[in-house]
Amino acid sequence: MRRSTRGSYTLEAALILPVLILAMLTMGYFIKVEGTWENVINGVGDELHVAAMKGYDGISGTPSGTSLKKRVMEENPDLDELSISRSFLGSGLEEGVHAYRIRAGISLAMPMGLGRDHKLEAGLKYRSFIGKRSDGTGMGREALRTDADARPVVIFPQMGERYHSASCTYVKASVEKTVLTGELKRKYGACGLCDSGKLPDGSIVFCYGNDGTAYHRGSCRSINRQTVTVDRSEAIEKGYTPCSKCGGG
Repeated sequence: MRRSTRGSYTLEAALILPVLILAMLTMGYFIKVEGTWENVINGVGDELHVAAMKGYDGISGTPSGTSLKKRVMEENPDLDELSISRSFLGSGLEEGVHAYRIRAGISLAMPMGLGRDHKLEAGLKYRSFIGKRSDGTGMGREALRTDADARPVVIFPQMGERYHSASCTYVKASVEKTVLTGELKRKYGACGLCDSGKLPDGSIVFCYGNDGTAYHRGSCRSINRQTVTVDRSEAIEKGYTPCSKCGGG
């Protein structure tokens, strides 16, 4: 007696194939949901990235929830609901930080007439440019709007009465090692910090070429050209005046 397996294969296919089709449709369903959430977050994040570059004072260019919602809905027409709210965190460690709260909903029909509502709740933050003082602290939006002298200049705290731009030749000048002669004394004055005027002719001294005004001992602290970068307003407050060569930047 011969046994036929054709009928059993047909029966197995009839049982398994619908399950596989259902699994594939269900997977596509969840992929669509996750893809929608990714589009929502990326759309908002892209707008905030642009705003962070434009909003120099912490406020300008900050997108409203309405403008963000318009873009997100255009890119995700299947959304059933969407709300985007914002708040400005303007103190302490969160100075210049903008916080956005996103709530979205989508309802998709599943195979076999089933359906399910999906909800998204997410938060995004970004910090707009708030400036930076010489001590590393943020200037804040008010200072950026009103403090015209809050730009960096260079001073020599141990010597000098001028403030300079970072590119000033006085700042970038290199020290030259030379021998003290009568001609050198006529060209340069003695340094008051190291009392180089007491050195006899023939001594090894240091000067800053055509950019210098004095000759120094090798132990003089001005040889190190120790500079400090401060706000222009701070330099003026300390009594410094603009460099005659670079104008102080």
